[in-house]
Amino acid sequence: MPDFGFVGSAYEAASRTQDAQRLINWYPEVDPTKPAGSRGVIALYPTPGLQAEVQLDAVAEVRGMHSLPGGIKAIIACGNILYSIDTSYNATRIGVLNSSTGAVSITDNGTAAYLADGTDRYYYMLQDAVFTGSISGTTMTVSAITSGVIAIGMTISGTGVTSGTTITAGSGTSWTVSASQTVSSTTITATPNLTVVTDGAFNGANTVDSGDNFIVYNDPNSNLWGSTDVSSVVSSGLNYAATLSGPGNVIGLIVSQRQVYLLGEYTSEVWSDAGSYPFAFQCVPGSTMQHGCAARGSIARLGESFAFIAQDRRGDRIVVMMNGYTPVRISTHAIENAMQGYSVISDAIAYTYQQEGHEFYVLTFPSADVTWVFDMSTQMWHQRGWRDTFNVLHRHRSNCAMQFNGKIIVGDYQNGYLYVLSRSAFTDNGDLIKRVRRCQHLTNDLNRIFYHSFQIQFQPGVGLSTGQGSDPECVLRWSDDGGMTFGNDHILKIGKIGKYKNRAMKRRLGYARDRIFEVEMTDPVDAVIVSAELKFDAGAS
Repeated sequence: MPDFGFVGSAYEAASRTQDAQRLINWYPEVDPTKPAGSRGVIALYPTPGLQAEVQLDAVAEVRGMHSLPGGIKAIIACGNILYSIDTSYNATRIGVLNSSTGAVSITDNGTAAYLADGTDRYYYMLQDAVFTGSISGTTMTVSAITSGVIAIGMTISGTGVTSGTTITAGSGTSWTVSASQTVSSTTITATPNLTVVTDGAFNGANTVDSGDNFIVYNDPNSNLWGSTDVSSVVSSGLNYAATLSGPGNVIGLIVSQRQVYLLGEYTSEVWSDAGSYPFAFQCVPGSTMQHGCAARGSIARLGESFAFIAQDRRGDRIVVMMNGYTPVRISTHAIENAMQGYSVISDAIAYTYQQEGHEFYVLTFPSADVTWVFDMSTQMWHQRGWRDTFNVLHRHRSNCAMQFNGKIIVGDYQNGYLYVLSRSAFTDNGDLIKRVRRCQHLTNDLNRIFYHSFQIQFQPGVGLSTGQGSDPECVLRWSDDGGMTFGNDHILKIGKIGKYKNRAMKRRLGYARDRIFEVEMTDPVDAVIVSAELKFDAGAS
């Protein structure tokens, strides 16, 4: 039987007797030039490994990251420290957050980065402001701005300016500074500091985003949301509104196609910039959705829209992707069954990235210690994880991601490492990656099938020159009771370096009425599975 469907996605049904397919640390890729059912029309490629770029000295959870305009700097929240990094991955501490755990949402409006950690909102101006000004007492008067934007919280310096003086209030040409002094008109430089936001209609947020030169944010403890003034980090007192579609808190928000999607507990709605006053946004007629959000951290851009874990008053725990104002289910019954087994899903986090034409939605459940991944290009799911020294599979190490310096950078959820997510890396920063493929049931009306040989076609000749992987191998095992138990391990050789004609084959496999084959490997090589073939005879009873 050429290509009997060994290659495929993860789909472990509520009953293993129906389906017990697993796919861990491999992902399917479809060859559109081949007809359905032919050998290699779907191949399994190893998921990217992790290459360390830098370990931040906070040595804690990497909570959020954001590439800044121009692509030469990024900001990273790790523990309670905010860092700036450059393209050489030199990390500089630029501020201290008032929290040390949990996701940090980060955006920018071109002049400032804006953050929310669930408790507070913060901003950090992206460049120095240089201007001409004078100080009398605690009043600073600005006569001309050479470059940059002046903001509260910046530290000023210049001839005669008292060291450590900061801007504490003001706008336009009149500002209040922290130290009383007299300074004649001179050139003054204001340098950024991470500043806690205290203006607007409410304090704090857990989600921020930007659109139409506004920064928007939510109050996670009510149905309120707000925005800054246009092209500013300042929020006027009337720059807010309440959602209209139903009661409940605003769990999170995201800007898509220049519209603000407000995801509530059980309903959602969309607002857009109408240029109105005092609040620029108005609710879009016909945009109300009878789906809310079950996990703020699960909201992530995907394609030209976004995805999240949805819930409503009829049930919960489905993953949807928005199509305009309509949520479209992308999770399978198998994924939904897995989520039903997790005691907590509200802490789920997600990020997306694109690599070699695949756009992945990486969804991690920290309490359940598991990571699932949806591939938009194939509409298939697979699982990712890292293996500890006791051979126990855990969630993937990545916690958040960004495109920076021509690479996909991810942050570790424990130790402050920033990694490159690389298709040419076959370990997780030195730790071996456990890869598993368990195929569908093989049965012939539950009559006996006599198996003569099993051959799995790996990309051959990929062995390393030395060490583990120099003679790469996989483990083959099978179940004859519908996936409830599996038998002995059988070692199959993939092929040493240059051995391009190697065949990974097992003969004389006995018989079964319902068989499931499973392949596992950990050798750090480019373990591409193209297909698997069986030779067998079908029995009459």
